Amino acid sequence: MNKAFTVAVAFVAVVGFSGMAAAQTEATVSEGDDGVAGGNVSSTNLTANRDTTDWAGFYGTLDQTVSLSDGSTFYQWTAGEVTGAAILAAPTGNSFSGDEGNLAAPSDVSALNGVPTSGAEAVSNTYDGSNGQPSDLNAEATNSTLVNGGSADDFQNYLFNSTADNGNNPVFAAAAKDGATGFDGSTVDYQLLVGTTESGDTSESFNFYAKIQ
Repeated sequence: MNKAFTVAVAFVAVVGFSGMAAAQTEATVSEGDDGVAGGNVSSTNLTANRDTTDWAGFYGTLDQTVSLSDGSTFYQWTAGEVTGAAILAAPTGNSFSGDEGNLAAPSDVSALNGVPTSGAEAVSNTYDGSNGQPSDLNAEATNSTLVNGGSADDFQNYLFNSTADNGNNPVFAAAAKDGATGFDGSTVDYQLLVGTTESGDTSESFNFYAKIQ
């Protein structure tokens, strides 16, 4: 019988976030006129875009090994495909320690600590899917979203509430896909969208965990 374990990945990722207020951005004319004479009116449709400062992404590959060990390795296997694995990330300081029993569906994603709650990119507008229970995690159904880029593959992401301690701490998860095409055309096994409310040049660290087969 296959056994699956959630194990801590041996590194902490640090990413820079800047949760600054949305800056003004120049609008461009998408259709219509950009000039008008006095006494006239002009139909002018505009397009404007700004980069988010409240979300960031992780992406990469997952190398899996399975070992028989009592502190020293007796035997070790190298796993092949990663399909069926899951990547989880929790902000450092979050009480989540990799135990799937502490993963629950958030009753209100906006009540989670340290997630964006305002603007077009609010968490309620981002992790707003209901894809059901992830097949690779023994956890309750939760909020989900698809992460993709252009012609890249879709990666199913999930947002959990960690019930360890007093709860309301976010845990982001991504279902792994073997040798998929990432947002930039590279070959990756996962893409994971994480949120923060840090400001200025403050960086936020995440602890990573992996459930492997």
